[in-house]
Amino acid sequence: MSPKDLVLVEDTPAMGKNVDTAEHGDGSSSGMNYRIRRKDGEIRMVQATGSPIFYQRRPAIIGTLLDVTKEKVLEQQLLESQKLETVGRLAGGIAHDFNNMLGVILGNTQLAKARTAVGEKIHEYCCAIEKATFRAADFTRQLLAFSRRQTLNLKALDLNDLVSNFEKMVHHVIGEHIDINILCRPKLSPVRADDGQINQVLLNLVVNACESMPHGGTLTIETSEAYIDNVPPDALEAEAGQYIVLSVTDTGAGMKRETINKIFEPFFTTKKGGNGLGLSVVYGIIKQHGGFITVGSEVGKGTVFKVCFPSMEGHKGKRAAKEGLLLRGKETILLVEDDEEFRRIGLETLQSLGYQVLSAHDGHEGLRLFSERAHEIDLVILDVLMPKMNGRAVLEEMRKIRPSIPSLFVTGYSLNSSHVSHIIREGLDALQKPYSFNDLSKKIREILERRRSVPPEVLCETNMYN
Repeated sequence: MSPKDLVLVEDTPAMGKNVDTAEHGDGSSSGMNYRIRRKDGEIRMVQATGSPIFYQRRPAIIGTLLDVTKEKVLEQQLLESQKLETVGRLAGGIAHDFNNMLGVILGNTQLAKARTAVGEKIHEYCCAIEKATFRAADFTRQLLAFSRRQTLNLKALDLNDLVSNFEKMVHHVIGEHIDINILCRPKLSPVRADDGQINQVLLNLVVNACESMPHGGTLTIETSEAYIDNVPPDALEAEAGQYIVLSVTDTGAGMKRETINKIFEPFFTTKKGGNGLGLSVVYGIIKQHGGFITVGSEVGKGTVFKVCFPSMEGHKGKRAAKEGLLLRGKETILLVEDDEEFRRIGLETLQSLGYQVLSAHDGHEGLRLFSERAHEIDLVILDVLMPKMNGRAVLEEMRKIRPSIPSLFVTGYSLNSSHVSHIIREGLDALQKPYSFNDLSKKIREILERRRSVPPEVLCETNMYN
């Protein structure tokens, strides 16, 4: 056999150059990578070196082939990981500026809406802008979710609404060769969930389903409700009870039992060039929600994933009424925000909720105001990233004056990005821009009421952030 009989046709020029170097170069060839086909047909990546020798009194080359397939796979995974991290950082930076702009749009809209009566045309226009702003914020969260574990923003959620909104964008994901069926059971009980994270679950499952049908097929997304008393053994957090079930079914290639047993393992993939993270992320998100996922599949007949979320049955009306309330107060709040427009909206919003407000355009001015009126201030609201002095540094200086001052951070970044991860790690309160009047009013009251529930002697003895 010739060495060419082992090497893939596309790599024979590289192999020929290697041999030529060994024959006519400085006496040996440097390591060069190319692909060979083994006796059993498997393709492996090898690193080849060669040196000229005499064999049976004739010139020859002795070569060594070192199998580096595993190393190359790990190297590719590392490169992909670094690429994701870079894209994640870029997305975080874009999201920060974008969310600041959305915050200005939302704040102005809600201020205008509060000054109009229900039924007026301008009130309707404000509601439409408000709704579109929240949808834009959801898209930003989806952009960030692909590469980061998000902090859950739980609220009452109707899965039918989520599926309906997803249907409007799913046609950009699937090809024209795939038919889609949406089957939603009417009047579902709500689940307590993070809509951005559930969108990510649905997107990952739909993308996988489409990839299993390269020549066409049918994709079905379905919602249902059921009492489940036999939860899977690995669903340690889940208990028997009422569940809302989100199903994604395809008519694709299907899977063998051995594959099903491994699909949720990190880095396990059956796709060429896949990173094996998609379904492990899905699994983690569902676990965070106290739910579980099951898989049914048969080779040649398709696959069905069923995601089960605990139902909030009996609490829908009560929670919806509560979520509609704007909670007010009379305390004094120091607002430290470098964005002029956002600072103006924050000032007006807080004043409309009844609070006395001091505002500062950067950390240094915030510190000056705090040092002058520390014992009048009940809460400090700080932007995380500001020029000259960031929000965390400002708070640390304030704590030297008054250790137990309550605080609330606001940011345009994801709360789990590297820029602001210390907020969650250290248990600090935070809101991600853009946020509604309702979210802000509830968060402020939550912090201040929590403060009142702590005995005075504890506040004096401990060095607390909030």
